[in-house]
Amino acid sequence: MNSCLKPEHFARKNLNVIINNNLKVVKFMCGIFGLIYSKPRVRYFETLNKIVNDSFLMAEPRGREATGVAFNIGNEIHVLKDNMTASDFIKSTRYRIMFKGFFNDDKVENNCFSVLGHCRLATHGLTSNLTNNHPIVMNELVGIHNGIVTNLDEFITSAKKTGIEEVNDSKLFFSHLNQNLSHSDNPLCTFRESFRKAKGTLALAFFHKRINGIFLASNFGSLYTFLSPDKNFFLFSSEKNALLKVLKNNHDFLGLRGDPSISQLDRRETYFCKIGKTISVSCSDNHEIQTNDTINSKQKKIFHSIPNILNIKRCSKCVLPVTYPNISFDKLGVCNFCANHKPYEPFGEDSFERLLSKHRSGNQKHDCLVAFSGGRDSSYGLYALKRLYGMNPVAFTYDWGMVTAIARRNQARILGELGVEHIVRSADISKKRRAIGLNVSAWLKRPHLGMVPLFSAGDKEFFKIARDLQGETGIPLVIFCGGQPIEKTDFKVGFAGVKESSEWNTLFSFPLEGKLKLAAFYAFQYLRNPRYFNSSFLDSLRAFQSSFVTKDHFTYLYKYIRWDETKIDKVLRENFGWEAAPYTNNTWRIGDGYTSFINYIYFEMAG
Repeated sequence: MNSCLKPEHFARKNLNVIINNNLKVVKFMCGIFGLIYSKPRVRYFETLNKIVNDSFLMAEPRGREATGVAFNIGNEIHVLKDNMTASDFIKSTRYRIMFKGFFNDDKVENNCFSVLGHCRLATHGLTSNLTNNHPIVMNELVGIHNGIVTNLDEFITSAKKTGIEEVNDSKLFFSHLNQNLSHSDNPLCTFRESFRKAKGTLALAFFHKRINGIFLASNFGSLYTFLSPDKNFFLFSSEKNALLKVLKNNHDFLGLRGDPSISQLDRRETYFCKIGKTISVSCSDNHEIQTNDTINSKQKKIFHSIPNILNIKRCSKCVLPVTYPNISFDKLGVCNFCANHKPYEPFGEDSFERLLSKHRSGNQKHDCLVAFSGGRDSSYGLYALKRLYGMNPVAFTYDWGMVTAIARRNQARILGELGVEHIVRSADISKKRRAIGLNVSAWLKRPHLGMVPLFSAGDKEFFKIARDLQGETGIPLVIFCGGQPIEKTDFKVGFAGVKESSEWNTLFSFPLEGKLKLAAFYAFQYLRNPRYFNSSFLDSLRAFQSSFVTKDHFTYLYKYIRWDETKIDKVLRENFGWEAAPYTNNTWRIGDGYTSFINYIYFEMAG
């Protein structure tokens, strides 16, 4: 270990594991797609190339850390993958040469053409080790997977026989599946049995050298398909709107008139797309992140600037210290927040039901978008909306690099059990983490508690994504599973000199005076500390706009229903095997990798 690690390196490499140095993180929600074209293809090289490239670009927002492709021509499978974004991948010389080569080979000109594509969102299993990236190659099987398999023990024994050492859910599942298919007389039935055995979230597709076609399935709805009327072209994708955009961008080639007919895979079925002169689709009814524990001396000096933090004056009734913004005490030592406290009452079940009834579809049509972090608030909220209130939600997640492995595994458990479709938007995670490092490094030069929220500016795009998805999906009801009164964080703006108020239910509802005062504070801190003018500057501006300026009409679940922590924990653990953190009995905020870090700063510097 390097005890002289620079602050920016400390932040960039260790921020995501400071909470739990034994944290195990795994690959999560990625973007996948596939294509089959059964006609002679030489004359259509440019069009097919464009369709595949368009599909990559549509899948890229779901994962930007690695990209891979598998071509299957005449049962000859070729795989290419690299640790780069899809945008860069499709411009690479190797990709273009490989793609064009398949159209200039006379021996395979008359064979049909099929493709599997993958854009990876990774937090474990270095992308520089290409075996961790997709497509996964297991002897005769080449597959892509979006999601998380949570019952890994079920597949480890069979995987060890093939020499797999790293516990990677996709590798384990495809290894198990490949072994079963190698001696199966009914591949689709075998696929179905293995698919049923896996727990968590699985949206996957694969080639097999001995079987001319593509197998595909999803147990949580995130696979959409299109088969052309002449049955010579087949395309699938993780998201409906992504698929529609690719089809509409190439409507002349496909001969489309009007809106294309899109199908969503039934979560109870496994599918096989047989390749021949035409395409037929049949189904079986289903039935190395190094960590450094050493904080350098400069950081220790800052973090421990109040050596007797536990002995400072606190409210005689609650835990708030004298350092809390805008606090005062009466003669009995009771703080003004306790004195002015009013018991919280949610709007109530009846009010919530009236709201939902205006949007409830009553059929299989999606009727609400639910922000889904994988923490306990959103996990219970998704369960309640689906099971208790009869809604048909679509969950959406923004992964900006600080989502923990526990959150991802819990997301998989909830989504797989409920069968809820999941839309994922992934940031350029390396860039986001680099921005955190730059801002932490700048902060260390001139620390001020009012600037700590800058570390998490990268996640505020969540609100913009919610607004964008409203337009893309046509679903007006967006539900954030927040609003419960226990988690009160107005002290963050309090340290910036803005007086808190219990009347501010959302950030954009701050009064104009407060917003201007906050903006002036940030501007002053930037001028005093020019190190904040780094590559994250525009990101921070967008975060301020998205949080404090742009108005939203989102619904906050726990403003309507009562927050009952005991009940919520019990439901999640008993119904979904929801995973808690090994380092604490508390389930609060175990789903993000930055809150414990900033809370450590608030505690050590202000109690």
